[in-house]
Amino acid sequence: MVSLSRMMIPSRVLFLGLLILIINNGLVESARILAIFPTTSISHQIVLRQFAVALQKRGHELVVITPNPIGNKDFENYTEINTDYHYVEMKKFDFIKIRKESPDFLKFQRSWANSSFMMIRDIFEDRNFKKIYAPESNEKFDLIIFELLTYQGLYGLAARFDAPIIGITSLGLLSTAHHMLGNHISTSHESLWELLNDSGVNLPFWKRLYNFYRVWYNLHWYYNYYLPAHDEISKRYLGPDTPDVARIGENMSIAFVAQNHYTSFVRPHVPNVMTFGAFHVEKDLKPLPEDLRKFLDGATDGFVYVSLGSNVKSKLLPKRLKDMFLKVFSKLSQRVLWKFEDDLPEKPDNVFVSNWLPQESVLNHRNIKLFVYQGGLQSTEEAVHYAVPLLGLPVLGDQDYQVKKMVSIGVAKRLELLELNQEDFQSSIQEMINDKGYKERMVKLKALVRENPYDPMEYAIWWIEYVIRHKGAPHLRSSTIDEPWYQRTDMDVVAFLAIAIFIVVITVLRLLYILLITGYRLYQSLLINKEKKLL
Repeated sequence: MVSLSRMMIPSRVLFLGLLILIINNGLVESARILAIFPTTSISHQIVLRQFAVALQKRGHELVVITPNPIGNKDFENYTEINTDYHYVEMKKFDFIKIRKESPDFLKFQRSWANSSFMMIRDIFEDRNFKKIYAPESNEKFDLIIFELLTYQGLYGLAARFDAPIIGITSLGLLSTAHHMLGNHISTSHESLWELLNDSGVNLPFWKRLYNFYRVWYNLHWYYNYYLPAHDEISKRYLGPDTPDVARIGENMSIAFVAQNHYTSFVRPHVPNVMTFGAFHVEKDLKPLPEDLRKFLDGATDGFVYVSLGSNVKSKLLPKRLKDMFLKVFSKLSQRVLWKFEDDLPEKPDNVFVSNWLPQESVLNHRNIKLFVYQGGLQSTEEAVHYAVPLLGLPVLGDQDYQVKKMVSIGVAKRLELLELNQEDFQSSIQEMINDKGYKERMVKLKALVRENPYDPMEYAIWWIEYVIRHKGAPHLRSSTIDEPWYQRTDMDVVAFLAIAIFIVVITVLRLLYILLITGYRLYQSLLINKEKKLL
């Protein structure tokens, strides 16, 4: 008979082995990650921050460059480099004025280039970050996460630390990013948000031709002027032997794109482009301030929430529009909550203004009837999450695209902000409040969005850790990246066939012409001979 003490020895050995395995497994999976999120917009940062925080909670060590640091000193293994001084640059942009003077986003993208160059230089010059990437530094990273927007000059850090890279964007991809990752470029398809209102289905030929020119001209500018300038910055700070930023970007392991299939126009993607949505929606809502809670609770006919987001300031609206807004609001039986960044002494009694509002808590209030907004992606996702109909007044970036998509589903209406008049604004608000179809369709959309076979954040984190474990994911990379643009789009084949068909048609027409001329001359000759015989 085996004694109890002899049986306990293998058990102890087994327990010790399992403990060592768990510890070693944790050490293997724990990684050091550099995350660079430069954009000076809280709506961008809220989304990007979710990835960093989720990775920290998984046991990874994060170094995050951001203009909106969390500032929580108790957050272990989470170092932040604060670049909030870049908000000074953002304040130079009056987006309402830009909308009025030049609503073409492709032109704005080129004008934004100087700002992105400046931000990249500032990051490289940051004394805290210099210590990290300096040649004599012993710092190591297992992964670098970049905000996938206009900061390609930082891509050289992947070579400096010999680390795979992942891109994350808090809005849809630009055509330049689609091209870099190997996606097909559909120059007039409604999914290409940078065309604003010029994209669509079954557009006239000349419209599609113009879109083709605009998109490909922008790509030409991107590869021949924009990227070389970023490459110069990269080599200046990281050394002349640093690989071209274009080549580094083309080898990005995964790109996470904030566009789910419900709130964006569907398009095909290569395997390493993965979409997500509504990561930022809060699970535990903040309570409303007492004065605001009383105002909304007392809205027996409901209330309308008005906000133009974090980048567009209501106080900068032309006086004509501000006065018109107040006139319309004063005639509503509903109360109005307006995110307004200044005092508004002339406001009517049914209007409550504040320079900051807990938006999700407001959208979750039982009395809300309508959300008048600028069309931002995060606000769109929040409105869908809380099933609130939308009246869109787009101003910049992808806002036209988001509003257009919501209108196509039947949960929103769109008005042009700078052309807005009192009659259209008032009638649109009243129509959307009185027509229950908008609310019913939004409730259905909410049900579609919330039903997932997996947790989207856990899915994203799994793929990030997959890249860390395998030091990249080259098998997900599309080989179309290596093809010239004319091969990728089969333009050389189309051109060859067009020329061949043209030559064949011209040859056939030439032969027909020769046959006709020969036949005519033969006919004339026969007529002459016949006349001679008659004589």
